[in-house]
Amino acid sequence: TILLAEDADGPRALVQRILESEGYNVLTAASPQEAIQLARATNGTIDLLLSDVVMPDMNGPELASKITELRPETRVLFMTGYTDNAMLRK
Repeated sequence: TILLAEDADGPRALVQRILESEGYNVLTAASPQEAIQLARATNGTIDLLLSDVVMPDMNGPELASKITELRPETRVLFMTGYTDNAMLRK
């Protein structure tokens, strides 16, 4: 099971379709707060948090910290659409 946290609708839908076509169970969250709610409410293991790095209100690393507090077994993978230079400025 993968918890996908991405605030942009298009990329979230695309990544969800790709992962589900490969057989993964995907829980989608449009915000960090929604991802935290899903992590609390979901029964069973969440194997991976796949999170955007830049989101409103809470960035990906902050979200990962919250999720791994709730679910220490969850691994984390970050993704972003920003270029290297844009990431360095943030």
